[in-house]
Amino acid sequence: MKRGHLSEYFSGIAVKRLSAVETRPAASNQHEFNASAELKKLLGNDDQKDIPTKFLWIGHEQETVETEGFVTWYDARRRHPTRSEYRLYYPSNDVTAMMDEGDAFFLAKRKSDDCLVIITPSDSTMYNQLLWLFGIDVQSQFHFNYQKVGGNSDAELDFVSRFILEALEIDPEEPEGADLDRLIEPFGLSMPKARHLSELARNSLNLPNVPEEPDLALMAWMEREDQLFRRLERKIVAERLRAGFKTKNGEDVDGFISFSLSVQNRRKSRAGLALESHIEALLNAFEINYSRGAITENGNKPD
Repeated sequence: MKRGHLSEYFSGIAVKRLSAVETRPAASNQHEFNASAELKKLLGNDDQKDIPTKFLWIGHEQETVETEGFVTWYDARRRHPTRSEYRLYYPSNDVTAMMDEGDAFFLAKRKSDDCLVIITPSDSTMYNQLLWLFGIDVQSQFHFNYQKVGGNSDAELDFVSRFILEALEIDPEEPEGADLDRLIEPFGLSMPKARHLSELARNSLNLPNVPEEPDLALMAWMEREDQLFRRLERKIVAERLRAGFKTKNGEDVDGFISFSLSVQNRRKSRAGLALESHIEALLNAFEINYSRGAITENGNKPD
């Protein structure tokens, strides 16, 4: 399978833990960091005013708060002949209001030259996922650490990487778009049953050494099904949006909300169903007896 790379979306990232003074605007000059050499590697030497920036707070349960804003990068001593004093400034907003002492502050520069600020607790799953995604080896301290995206630090976008990017509300392009379209063409604009899509994912790869490499097979199947699902979902959703949400009395707000929730719920349930189906295929390959969806102790049924 062809995969994209993280460098298609980001050029670099810097991360630090927030101190108490940095979370309180009144004590931190409206959220202003004194820059370090690490931050200078990310943003360069030139002043940059009002860089368009998306602010995203992600909690322990991956609940999110987001807003659009800007950051400004400047040398406060630009006119001084020998000294420089770089600072990163950004105004308060709904996301910065969520910041607590010890939270991780990620500043990512995108290929489009705008920025993405991600704030998440430093003991959260998302924090560790971001360190892994960007190849950051050290735990963040109260100073910035910089990581370039590219070269040896350019992650290939596999199933796990795409899952993290989705949490950041980034929808990666599929490098095999034409091939995926050919595979899903028989479904038209209808989402097939989960089992049928799982079968298509496995058959489209035709892996020769499943018994020898079951872990790799499972990840490859999951990734291919995710590609197929998202490609078809995009077509279905686009067509529904083109049709619009209207009633004879005007805009159908309730209809739009209902449709949006159905899309989100389908995404959540499909991942679990896909994993169940592909594990079943592995059990069959090894001729292991099992019961699908069996009732266990106390009348419980596994998720």
